Amino acid sequence: MIGFEVLTVHLFSDFMFSQCHWMRVRRQTLSSVCALHSVLYSLPLLAMAPVWGIPVWVVALIAIQHFLQDRYVKMDKVLIRMGKGEYVQPPYSPWSVILFDQILHMLWIVLVFRLIP
Repeated sequence: MIGFEVLTVHLFSDFMFSQCHWMRVRRQTLSSVCALHSVLYSLPLLAMAPVWGIPVWVVALIAIQHFLQDRYVKMDKVLIRMGKGEYVQPPYSPWSVILFDQILHMLWIVLVFRLIP
């Protein structure tokens, strides 16, 4: 099941491979830092794309969404707008914000894979 592998690569890439403290604190204020994070994030998926038969445009869609969400979407503000402001405060935060961010990334990945013929 390719979807599971891609989600696993997403988690690995987003946390272990493409991000350090320097990037994490600057990616929402500097497009160049977020672009670097998104490119590094997409490299493992791009490497596995030929093996798994994933078109390059799918990797591009995932990387573009990753950039847009990480650069411009403030998850804590989204949760507050949704009426879930308690989740941006301790004891839930920061893990609730991180989890919400990851869920949105993964929903996009699932949606993109549903579009593949």
